[in-house]
Amino acid sequence: MDKKKFNWSDFEQAVSFLKTEVDELKWRDVIKASTGKEVLSFNKETLKAIEKLDTWISQNFKKLQEIGESYSGRVNEFGNFLEKKVEEMFQHDELEFTPTKNVLGRNQTVGYPDYNLTFKRNTIYGDCKVVSTDTINSSQRSFYYQPTKTGKILKDAPHFLLVFIREQKKGDRNKNDNSPPFKIIDYKIVDLYDFTIGFKAEFQANNIETFNLKELSKKSR
Repeated sequence: MDKKKFNWSDFEQAVSFLKTEVDELKWRDVIKASTGKEVLSFNKETLKAIEKLDTWISQNFKKLQEIGESYSGRVNEFGNFLEKKVEEMFQHDELEFTPTKNVLGRNQTVGYPDYNLTFKRNTIYGDCKVVSTDTINSSQRSFYYQPTKTGKILKDAPHFLLVFIREQKKGDRNKNDNSPPFKIIDYKIVDLYDFTIGFKAEFQANNIETFNLKELSKKSR
C-alpha cells in the first residue's frame, strides 16, 4: 500500500462508522457504495429472462439431479460444481450466459456474481447457491461478499440467486451425513433487490504477525 496516496482522513471516518456497530445493510446500498452501480428492480423484460431460465431449469431438472448425484467431491464445493454445470449446459436462442469479466476485462470465476445473463440489451447478475433441507431455515451463514478493486459488477442491473435445495442425509444416531452423493430435490430463483445483508467489521492478523513482535518479557526465572 502506498501510504502517501492513502487517505487517512477517509480511513478515520470509516473506522468511526464501524464503531456505530451497524450490522445490517440493504444489498442495493452495499453494491452502490462498493461499485457505483445500481441494483435494479426487475421489470417486464428482465422478468421474461428469469422466466426463460426458470423454464429451462424445470425442463432439465431430472438431468441436473443425475449430474448432482454423480458428484463425488466435498459438500462445500457442490455449489460451484452445479454453477458450472448450469452454465455449460444452458442453451437458449434469446438468453445467454456470458463470462463474468472484471473491471480489467478479464474473465474471473471467483467472487460474486457467478452469472452474467444477457437478454436483448439487458444484463442480469446472478449467483448459484446450494442449501440443505436441514439448514434452509437456520441462521447458518450462506452468503458472502467482499468488495474489491477488480469486481465484476460493471452495469446497473437486477440481481438474483439460483438456489438448489439438497436432501439432507442422516447417518448414525441421526447425525447429518454430508458425504456424496447429493440429491437435489428442489430449486428456487429469488430476487435480491430487497435483500438485507449482515455486516461485521474486524481487523485481523495471522500467527506470524502476532507472535513475532518485539518481545518485552525477560524470562528471568
